[in-house]
Amino acid sequence: MTPTIIGYLTMITVTLVGLALDNMTINSLALLGIALIGLWNSRKNAQIQKTASDTKKTADDTKTIAVATHTLSNSAMGAQLQMQLQFSQQIAVLARRIAKSGDPGDVAAATAADVVVKQQQEILQNHLVQQAKVDATVAPAVCTEKK
Repeated sequence: MTPTIIGYLTMITVTLVGLALDNMTINSLALLGIALIGLWNSRKNAQIQKTASDTKKTADDTKTIAVATHTLSNSAMGAQLQMQLQFSQQIAVLARRIAKSGDPGDVAAATAADVVVKQQQEILQNHLVQQAKVDATVAPAVCTEKK
């Protein structure tokens, strides 16, 4: 038993003994019952409020972690896309140098490499645009909730 429960039981016992000694009436029993129910309800309400507070704090912490994780993963994705673009550009430069030989296959490979560079630029740009939209909506909402 916790100290608070022992305290409640001690108070109840003392009250019952006192009432029994004073020729307890039905009304005094009813008042004691109401008082006990009030004590019990206030204790339970305090527990419920603490649980609700803990749950809200956990939810806020989860939002903060989600935003941080989202930012981290999107930064990593942006870095990966940037590296792919740079790699594609290097391949295109090499392909153009080789295409100077005039061989139709080399020229076609250089043209294809240039197309890949343009595609990689579009993918990176689309990622940056989408990330900016998300950052503008998600991150400020979480930051203002904490204030």
